[in-house]
Amino acid sequence: MKFILAFAALAILTVHGASYGQRADAVEARRISSPKIIVPDEAKVSSLGGPVKVLVSLDEAGNVVEIQKVTGPGAVCDPVDRPDVAAIRQTARSLALQSKFSPETRDGQAIPSTIWVTFDFPGKKGANDF
Repeated sequence: MKFILAFAALAILTVHGASYGQRADAVEARRISSPKIIVPDEAKVSSLGGPVKVLVSLDEAGNVVEIQKVTGPGAVCDPVDRPDVAAIRQTARSLALQSKFSPETRDGQAIPSTIWVTFDFPGKKGANDF
């Protein structure tokens, strides 16, 4: 009975791992290049900065086909819509659209995928505390 349970657990772990692309024949998409970050004026005035994460959908060629989500900067909550926050998020969205990516591959074939990319905006420490 223990053998059957151990075998079942191994089978579940194997299928679970394969479903998340953790196979030897899979290569994740990655960012090759991005334009230089230019801090928007609104963020310069407030000294707001920090990492902004962008969820990007890519096609088989590594071209951006959609921006699904933008979060940040730093721990700034999604509902915050101050002008400096909105400007930084819009800049990050633009940077992601202009970035170059290598596509994800599986079994040697390029496939569509989604990845998070991070853009680090310079800012003054404590400016995100609100």
